[in-house]
Amino acid sequence: GEKSDLLKIAIYSPKSKKCYACGACRQWLQEFEKGQQIEIILEDDNTFSSYKIDELLPYSFKLI
Repeated sequence: GEKSDLLKIAIYSPKSKKCYACGACRQWLQEFEKGQQIEIILEDDNTFSSYKIDELLPYSFKLI
């Protein structure tokens, strides 16, 4: 069947600690989200931080 539910995403860069998604990627994740909260996982010195898309992209516009 069709798989369209994105629940988690990990973002990694070998050159940057805690590599956040760019604004365009954050907006895409916000638009992809269908009621569930997508968890975004970032690595920083062998530890992991978890964020919801609303924390990284507050006040985003919503497609109708």
